[in-house]
Amino acid sequence: MKKLKTIAFQIGLVLALLSITVPASAGRLPFSGVAADTFPIFLPYNFQLGIPILDSLPLSVDTAHQICDSLFEYNVLGMVFPDSTSGLIDDEVGTPCNGRFTPFEAICTLLAAYKTGDVATVLNQYLPEDQAAMTALIADPVSAANFQAVISAIQSMSVKVTVSDGIGHLIVCDVYFAGGQKGVMPYYVSQSNGEWFVRAKEDSLAFTSNLIVALDKIDASDLVMPSDADADGIVNAADNCPCDPNASQADTDGDGAGDACDLCPGTNNSSQADIDADGLGDACDNCPLYPNAAQADQDNDGLGDECDEDVDGDGILNIVDNCPFAANAQQSDSDGDFRGDECDNCPGLYNLLQRDFDEDSIGDDCDPDLDGDGIPNTSDTDSDNDGILNSSDNCDGVQNPDQADGDGDGVGDVCDNCLDSLNADQADVDLDGIGDACDSDWDNDGISNALDNCPLVPNYQENADNDGFGDACDPDADNDGVMDAVDNCDLVQNPDQADSDGDGIGNYCDNCVSVANSNQLDTDRDWFGDACDTDMDGDNVPNGSDNCPLAQNGNQSDVDGDGQGDACDSDADNDGVSNTLDNCDLVANPNQEDADGDSVGNACEVDADNDGIPNTIDNCPLIANPNQLDSDGDGIGDVCDL
Repeated sequence: MKKLKTIAFQIGLVLALLSITVPASAGRLPFSGVAADTFPIFLPYNFQLGIPILDSLPLSVDTAHQICDSLFEYNVLGMVFPDSTSGLIDDEVGTPCNGRFTPFEAICTLLAAYKTGDVATVLNQYLPEDQAAMTALIADPVSAANFQAVISAIQSMSVKVTVSDGIGHLIVCDVYFAGGQKGVMPYYVSQSNGEWFVRAKEDSLAFTSNLIVALDKIDASDLVMPSDADADGIVNAADNCPCDPNASQADTDGDGAGDACDLCPGTNNSSQADIDADGLGDACDNCPLYPNAAQADQDNDGLGDECDEDVDGDGILNIVDNCPFAANAQQSDSDGDFRGDECDNCPGLYNLLQRDFDEDSIGDDCDPDLDGDGIPNTSDTDSDNDGILNSSDNCDGVQNPDQADGDGDGVGDVCDNCLDSLNADQADVDLDGIGDACDSDWDNDGISNALDNCPLVPNYQENADNDGFGDACDPDADNDGVMDAVDNCDLVQNPDQADSDGDGIGNYCDNCVSVANSNQLDTDRDWFGDACDTDMDGDNVPNGSDNCPLAQNGNQSDVDGDGQGDACDSDADNDGVSNTLDNCDLVANPNQEDADGDSVGNACEVDADNDGIPNTIDNCPLIANPNQLDSDGDGIGDVCDL
């Protein structure tokens, strides 16, 4: 439905911009064999356009020709036509277009099919996932009437500007109608299997509307940069850093981007992709999806701290590590305050809040000189230096000269864990900083005390014997007369405690009754333990024949033929590069060549140089050259023809 609305939006947007009124008599889209018009010849022109990143911001176009100083820059490939100039619908070489090998040809073919009534071609210009929405749109009388009014009236068309979002292109076209009317029509196209398709792109609508409305208000010539934008003596077309002065044109890594503007000066990354916009190209960014200009990497594992699930490299994930920024594989916590000894500012004394008044890295609870005034606490009559003597201070470890105590329990507000409830003892069962007297969830398990079947023990409310006491706090959870501490099936009634294989697990809950397996491992979770399961991973291949007995791989794929299936082979293509680091994990490529710097190796990429031309037909497959110029006609493009 979203795609249907998206396509309908495009029609409505064009109608709104054109102020076209659909005649009341207009019926379904006739597809009545109108002779095909032709596109103008496409002459790409390189320039840059300053566009704010957020859709909610108004679009700004730098008409003062200071594009290089814009808030954010998109590389733009487009075409500028004077308003008085237009051409018939045709492709780049002057023959009726019929294909999808370039973004422009995809749109040309779509429009030509509309004009001639070729419904099958119309649908084929969209990806399969968009075709159902398009079919429904064509079948709708109102939408068909709108299409008829717009498409049949188009006499000529030109590409105004194309903006790339790194996945596809938003192509904004000027369209010219009978009677001299002019409108703007947006299309989003993306590539699949070496061909270009028109797409319905929901998340680009706000951006699209801002873009085309803004472009419609300015003269297209205002988009063109000065011939030498950075005034370094090198014209833009030949400058490898058109916005950064670099007369020497130094390009250390030979990727076509000069060192002065290269997002990875020492790494070949011709695409200059920077997904997280942190100023470092994806090819050299240790967290390409998370902004981290500083590139901090505490454990030097090649993964930046911003995206490293184990920042300190101690083998314990950050989310459960009691010292995520200090290596402590043993997770020692001598005082049980949930702060590991390696990062606890009072490792021998419970201090959950880790207060450190004088910021000397020694917690207040164990600091011999709390206020850092050089006078030991034992001799300091005002250890927190708030002007109130310790003997009468209601928060003698925290500064509070006003001694405010809203609930009158003798504990000052700044250190009281229940500001509005009397609780001089400051009891806090779950150690969450909220005293029991005012905590609606004592055990901090997300279930309020009034509804919790174990209010003092965190639990998921399991209650095997339905006695009102949760299993976590019920001494006999299954109510079989055997206390949980000695019950070999503590959640399943088995008063006889039978255990045929003697593994400590009662028969009633043992997933291998006749085979000892105290660990109860069950890889495929089919209730048959691995110790007695003939197909441990549940992929319908018996363990004895399975090249990955603990990893599902029904197809038994083994790219490198080493007898170990790809699903469990740490180097599936046997090229010496582990799968986690390999940019083509199923195609051997030990050198990891990646011409366009998009993290997909040349060996397995359909378009290695990311120029929109598939490798199979690209006359320079490793160097971007979308225009495929070949001056001497030898089949090798000019940019790579030596």
